[in-house]
Amino acid sequence: MLSAAKGCDDPGELIQIKFALGFVQLWRGNLDAAIRELGHALQLSEKIGDIVLQARCLTYLAVAYRKAGQESPAQSYAERALSTAAPLEIVQYVAMANATLAWVAWKNGDFSAAQTRAIQALEQWHSMPDPYGFDWMALWPLIGIEHARKNFTTAIEHMRALFGPNQHRLP
Repeated sequence: MLSAAKGCDDPGELIQIKFALGFVQLWRGNLDAAIRELGHALQLSEKIGDIVLQARCLTYLAVAYRKAGQESPAQSYAERALSTAAPLEIVQYVAMANATLAWVAWKNGDFSAAQTRAIQALEQWHSMPDPYGFDWMALWPLIGIEHARKNFTTAIEHMRALFGPNQHRLP
């Protein structure tokens, strides 16, 4: 894939290659490489005005920073993803942004905001004809909240939902 990127003269194709490389690195756990490639894809998509690809890059940059435990950039990219994806009605990216913002709120001890955002993300995903398999992004903050409140039965219910049939496999 790297060799394809080096010989590519088409900006649109280069963006797709950079995004794909960053996306693969993200799910392999190579977060520095993911952030670098997704950031480059974002810059290129901004340069050519591809708003859909900007929403995609912003969404997964927020996820990468979340996975890296970096709250401030995760929040910043999630807010940008939300403001980009919402007018385009890209439900899965709006929900991903809400789930990341739920995580940030949970990390900051704002359980009310975290719960609202997480539930909103789950409702958005579940409203889709083919629900997105990333419930874990919203469920982990809910699990943390219920654990802190000592609502263990509800926490366990949320944990069971992590293993639904259409869910992204956890490491």
